[in-house]
Amino acid sequence: MYIRLQTILNKQGTSPQNHSNKRLGSIGECIAQSYLRVKGYQLLVTNWHAPRRYAQAGELDIVALSPDNLTLVFVEVKTRKPGRLGQGTEAIDRRKQARLSRLAALYLALHPQQQGINCRIDCISICFPAPGKPADIHWLENAFLPEECELPHF
Repeated sequence: MYIRLQTILNKQGTSPQNHSNKRLGSIGECIAQSYLRVKGYQLLVTNWHAPRRYAQAGELDIVALSPDNLTLVFVEVKTRKPGRLGQGTEAIDRRKQARLSRLAALYLALHPQQQGINCRIDCISICFPAPGKPADIHWLENAFLPEECELPHF
């Protein structure tokens, strides 16, 4: 599925290849958020950072509730510049999977009202094929099985 980015990019005033990696990542996250909303997902939080006292580095890009309200979805967003080969999903190695699993477990531990609901970890890859062309969006549901991890001690 393709989404036209002209409105977002016009606000930025430049094409994706001219943005820094951090800025490009922010644009990709905005696109992924819009994409999930169109698909009926309720965004609960974006860019959730683990509290420092738990020594968990990193963030969860998107935490959303499925349209049927039965699944809590943790979404990792990867954005690729024009000309870069491969999907963003390929950048999620075993270490990144373990970190995302730990962050998801920590999020659940800190939000007991959401415990007991089905959970999964997805990846949305936003690829800019060429300047002036719409972004290519690839959504990989259940991108990997969360590793067993201990919940943090309070």
